[in-house]
Amino acid sequence: MHRFDDAFTYPDPQTWPADAVQNFCRATEPRSLMDVFAFRHSDQSGSFYMEDALLALQFLPVRRDEWCNDLGYPSFMFEWSKLSGYTQKLQAAGYRVWILEKAAQVNPQRSGKVVTITSARKTLGRRRQKWA
Repeated sequence: MHRFDDAFTYPDPQTWPADAVQNFCRATEPRSLMDVFAFRHSDQSGSFYMEDALLALQFLPVRRDEWCNDLGYPSFMFEWSKLSGYTQKLQAAGYRVWILEKAAQVNPQRSGKVVTITSARKTLGRRRQKWA
């Protein structure tokens, strides 16, 4: 277990679950060292995972109750309304913040094509919109 400071510990990155690391990489690549990804879970909550969570510890006011290692890797879960302020702080430090959302759920009675983030990124030549 590594320690950022007395309040925040995290597992050695070499022990993070391989499937979780692969899913994270699949969702966030290609990326540069200056890219940070915020995952939107709902209108009320979001999170930073793995190395992005560790980065958040350096620049953002993370409370102990927002920090978690239960899945075997660091997670910083926050109120979605705080993202604008977090984005400003990270951009001031030279980072670019990208938002990732889950694909919309399809009503089984309606037919339609569901586009996942990964397939849309491939289709659009991996273009992303910058969070403003």
